[in-house]
Amino acid sequence: MECLLVAARRAADTLGRVSRRCVWGGAALLLSSMPGQVSAYDNSRSPPFQPATTGRDFGNVSVHPDGEHWLVTESVEKNKGVVNSIVWLYHLPTRTQKRYQLSDAYQYEFARFSPSGRHIVMTRYPKPAIAGEPAFRASIAQGEIVMMNTDGTDFRVLPIPKGKIFLPVMSPDERRIAYWLSTKDRAPGERTLITNFEVHEFDRDKEITRRFSEYFSFYEFRSLAYIADDTIMMGAYGLMQGKSNHPNPNNLFASQIFLSKRDSKEVIHSFMAFRNANTPASDSIGNTYFGTEVEKIGIAVARQSSNGKVSVWRVPNNLSRINDICAEPGGRYLAIVYHLQTTNQYREKNKNLKSLAIFDIKKEIWVDVAPPVLQTADSIRIIEQKDSSQGKLVSSR
Repeated sequence: MECLLVAARRAADTLGRVSRRCVWGGAALLLSSMPGQVSAYDNSRSPPFQPATTGRDFGNVSVHPDGEHWLVTESVEKNKGVVNSIVWLYHLPTRTQKRYQLSDAYQYEFARFSPSGRHIVMTRYPKPAIAGEPAFRASIAQGEIVMMNTDGTDFRVLPIPKGKIFLPVMSPDERRIAYWLSTKDRAPGERTLITNFEVHEFDRDKEITRRFSEYFSFYEFRSLAYIADDTIMMGAYGLMQGKSNHPNPNNLFASQIFLSKRDSKEVIHSFMAFRNANTPASDSIGNTYFGTEVEKIGIAVARQSSNGKVSVWRVPNNLSRINDICAEPGGRYLAIVYHLQTTNQYREKNKNLKSLAIFDIKKEIWVDVAPPVLQTADSIRIIEQKDSSQGKLVSSR
């Protein structure tokens, strides 16, 4: 079973069509769309990469500011079409993992570290008792945002109206949480279940929720992140309502990266000089990464530094279906969730099998990361918050 995001997207098999991105703050360079000097490794051939031979249904990955811990979501089928949702903490140097003991009554998705790494924010949905589209629709309509400390303490449900909520992310000062909200169901039998994605924001101090800026909506969402306390960067497709600085924002090969300031009246289309620019990610030292398509190369990952220099790395042919990517804050590597390639005979059966990988930026090599089996994982006990203020800043930071 695909993670819940897939229900909000059309089926696709390219880097820009299936990704959600982790973004670290500080990327004013995104306002510039013209590429600078290009520096690239050997893009004349597909780089070597040895994929995993077995996979699991991973959802997304988030990298802690220490660069050593990953937060990973995973779905494990329990009965026919009904899954258990797992969130675990992976320690990269020792290849060990710990599983959060979250309530089995819910499915958890889109888990992200806060900018400080002290907190985790994610969505949860009531677990459907049976498989099927009606039960799935009912489940995602009751989405909530929860947060806790990274050690599992201070777990709480935020006082945000339930709805079709996806991908919550925290502002750099950790006082606000932005998230995608779908406001429209599509008819049964359509390629996606929901659409009309808007960005809303929850103020933890005032405990109020509002639209982030002047009304806009997209057909599909792919990523969301703050790049400043008052600015968000969005990976999205199909601007349905709202104003853009570009005359044709829905051009087939146009950039799918947008910026918006709080209370602004338009969205800013960014990276327009790059064909199909998508899936933005930033580290904490001023580099921004994104997927793109390059003539005579194909699918690639590009990095633009604060001085405008661009590096382009061709993605291995057997790693072209990337589901999620997160930049290590120090700019040393990219953490990746990717789909395993299967033969046509087994593609339908194994369509959700994925693995984890790293692109080592200094060495310019792609390496699969094989996590241990779940049975070997220790547990992290969840301790619920006793304070009635719920989402307010009651815990020390």
